[in-house]
Amino acid sequence: MKGYKGFDKGLKCKGFQYEVGKTFKHKGEIKLCDSGFHFCESPLDVFDYYDICESEFAEIEAVGDIKKDTSKSVTNHIKVVKKIALKDFIEAGIDYIRTVCKAGYGATNASSGNYATNASSGDGATNASSGYRAKNASSGYGATNASSGNYATNASSGLGATNASSGNGATNASSGYYAKNASSGNYAKNASSGDYAKNASSGDGATNASSGNGATNASSGDGATNASSGYGATNASSGDYAKNASSGDYAKIVMTGKNNVGAAIGRDSRIKGLKGNWITLAEYDDNGICICVKSSKIDGKKIKENVWYELKKGKFSEVK
Repeated sequence: MKGYKGFDKGLKCKGFQYEVGKTFKHKGEIKLCDSGFHFCESPLDVFDYYDICESEFAEIEAVGDIKKDTSKSVTNHIKVVKKIALKDFIEAGIDYIRTVCKAGYGATNASSGNYATNASSGDGATNASSGYRAKNASSGYGATNASSGNYATNASSGLGATNASSGNGATNASSGYYAKNASSGNYAKNASSGDYAKNASSGDGATNASSGNGATNASSGDGATNASSGYGATNASSGDYAKNASSGDYAKIVMTGKNNVGAAIGRDSRIKGLKGNWITLAEYDDNGICICVKSSKIDGKKIKENVWYELKKGKFSEVK
């Protein structure tokens, strides 16, 4: 079984050292969340267990016994196929969601014509359209919306929904918890108001927005915008000229592209990026009153690249 796995820096996981191209065997019983080699079938599900800002990612192959849960699996025999950069990992997640959308469960609404509208109020429904300007809408739980046409709109208000679009200018919106929005088209918009949602885009100029706590916004295209207002959210961009903004507390922003701008203005938030990027942080007193906001360019000297910073006593301080 093909899958994906997250690691600490250096391809380590819980003290165990992995290596690309090698196969590893676990002796004894395998048990989810306990023993064995854990992985996910969906790349985006890996973000539930590994910090997008701190981790490394790889494609793996499970070649032994396998036990599965809703979002993760465990095996006793695993091969690390290749290490995957964040940009490619995001795109792999989009491809996976697109595959899931094609094989959705429950009722199915499908249209190949232009300007079509697909709507379902049942649980577990699947809406699919390959035409231009199509609209997919579902209010049921666990629904799947997919469109490959330009200017399509995918909307779901159910929990656990999945929205995927490969067309330019598409819009994915979900108000349910644990939703996944993915788009590979340019200028797409992903929006989620549920907690722990995942928004991923590989197109240039895309917009990812989340108002729920613990959400993950990831973009691999140039000029993308990631915005989050929930607590503990994570915004990550690997494209150039991206903009990342978070107003929630305890948020984290990482920028691996060039000429990025990032602002984390919630309490106890942190940020890091490459040389040449701009960062903004805010500091608060014990009563939650903002006492300082400060911006700086990462010059590689006073402000180091790829180092986490927080604002303490009016100064940028490295996070130890």
